[in-house]
Amino acid sequence: MWGLEYRGKTCQCPSLMHTVAIVVVLLFITGQANACQSDDMELVQKGKQLFNGSAVCWECHGTDADGKTNVTPDVEQLNPKPTDLRNPAVLRLHTDMARYNAIRDGIPGTGMPPFRGMLYENEIQLLIEYLEVLKAGGC
Repeated sequence: MWGLEYRGKTCQCPSLMHTVAIVVVLLFITGQANACQSDDMELVQKGKQLFNGSAVCWECHGTDADGKTNVTPDVEQLNPKPTDLRNPAVLRLHTDMARYNAIRDGIPGTGMPPFRGMLYENEIQLLIEYLEVLKAGGC
């Protein structure tokens, strides 16, 4: 047992390992652990290649998915501007299904076109894998 004093009170902790385990769990829950971890990094890499390749997501969202890096000149005319897909604070789509529908069906009132018929379902799933990693801090 060891004690940690905070604001004049002592917390008796059973062990340092216990404390480390709690910190690791909290980091994992808040997404601050290694953001590059995924069940299958191969899927994430395929999603990234698709994002920056044939799916042409990069043309509006940029090669870094920030909406600024290496975008095409036409992006300046879009209103609203493409979302920074790395910033969880500005993301409106909070579920994989919402992201899937946005990619497949587009988002009315924005420059996000529908990719129905242009991307296969498994390709949309790869993009979602990549977007999830970006939202957690990127690779």
